[in-house]
Amino acid sequence: AVLMPIVIIWGFIKDGNTNIAPGEQIIYAESWSSDRSDDQIRIDQAKRQEEREAAMAERQRQFKELGRRFGMDEE
Repeated sequence: AVLMPIVIIWGFIKDGNTNIAPGEQIIYAESWSSDRSDDQIRIDQAKRQEEREAAMAERQRQFKELGRRFGMDEE
């Protein structure tokens, strides 16, 4: 009678310690030369901003299309 509660408690403790740590995470960093001018930096920033905005617009278009398919959009 004593063994079953011990086994159950041990099971809960063992289960509580498994798979709780986050997995590995890869972080990519860009590398630039240290002698870039401010104009080059601004041009690169503007280019990346345009890419982000284009990606956001595409994602918004996809969601609108999905909404139309499911009858959620009234356009």
